[in-house]
Amino acid sequence: MLMKTIISPSKYVQGPGALGEVGKYAAQMGERALIIGGRTALEAAQSPLVGSLEAAGMRVGVELFCGESSWEEIRRLTDLARASGATVVIGTGGGKALDTAKVVGRDAGARWINVPTTVATNAACSAVTVIYSPEGVFEEYVFLPRNPDLVVADTSTLIKNPAHMLRMGMGDCLAGWIEGETCALTAKPNFAGGTATTTALAIAKLCYETLMTYGLDAMRAAEVQAATPAYERIIEAVLLMGSLGFESTGLAAAHAIHNGFTVLAETHSVSHGEKVAFGVLAMQVLENRPRSQIDEVLCFLDSLDLPMTLAQLNIIDKGDELDSKLLEVGKAACAPGDTMYCEPMPVTPETTMYAIKGADALGRAYRAAKS
Repeated sequence: MLMKTIISPSKYVQGPGALGEVGKYAAQMGERALIIGGRTALEAAQSPLVGSLEAAGMRVGVELFCGESSWEEIRRLTDLARASGATVVIGTGGGKALDTAKVVGRDAGARWINVPTTVATNAACSAVTVIYSPEGVFEEYVFLPRNPDLVVADTSTLIKNPAHMLRMGMGDCLAGWIEGETCALTAKPNFAGGTATTTALAIAKLCYETLMTYGLDAMRAAEVQAATPAYERIIEAVLLMGSLGFESTGLAAAHAIHNGFTVLAETHSVSHGEKVAFGVLAMQVLENRPRSQIDEVLCFLDSLDLPMTLAQLNIIDKGDELDSKLLEVGKAACAPGDTMYCEPMPVTPETTMYAIKGADALGRAYRAAKS
């Protein structure tokens, strides 16, 4: 029998100017740090990060992240971390950079810290890494022995992001409560190796309710780079509640369908959160959820301009070609070991394809009714 289990980062710090706090925490973990981040992330965070670490007496190295959380990139950065003697690995940037830094920290025998500079995913706090091929196709999940030792969300840095990044993050954590309900029903293992605690389910539900209540106001604030209370609440929902929710309740069809979509080259320019958002709608169709729930999600997707049709995922209907493409998506979504197994009924590539087409039909009808 599985025990109820919940996991979380050791410490989470959020607020304007929080980058200046990293050094005092990191210095308790070791004397030498390696910062890993993409070019844009390093432009935003490198100076205050390095300043904070050096002020705390640490030696600091910086390495550019290539852009994909692939095994090739992880091995390259792990070799650099070992060679530098890093005792702390600090990931900064978006979800793929943070995911990469977590595995590098594990493999280099170091502590790891995440400093998100975008809010496009809820990867920052989790103990799971999503591995992609160098071409961006989903390969596998890697489960780490612990969550990050520290996550720092500097809202004075995050607010400078293009507003659409916040939209992507909300799309990602929209799935938390909906998938969490399913996983609680089926009592399948969560990412913590047990089943959902009441606390984890409550956090997942609070995340969903926070999105519904403050999501649009936060989006409007992000468009004018105003870190309002609504914006702060959504940052916490995406980075902290979204992570605690999905990891300690579990994933189901929405994320499996996202993984399926990665086999189509035309979706590679669509963000993780946007594909997950459509996956939520398809999951509701697959499970035949009440229409009131589907309508609430359709309204939310529409208010934030998140995908509710295949065309918004760059998948164009060309008759028989569409079915063959979606069947490939269904096959990948139902791959052994993916999270589709958490659904309460048998799911096949064909039923997944039908759910995707049904979600697209609902989305197109909703958009047509508004025009």
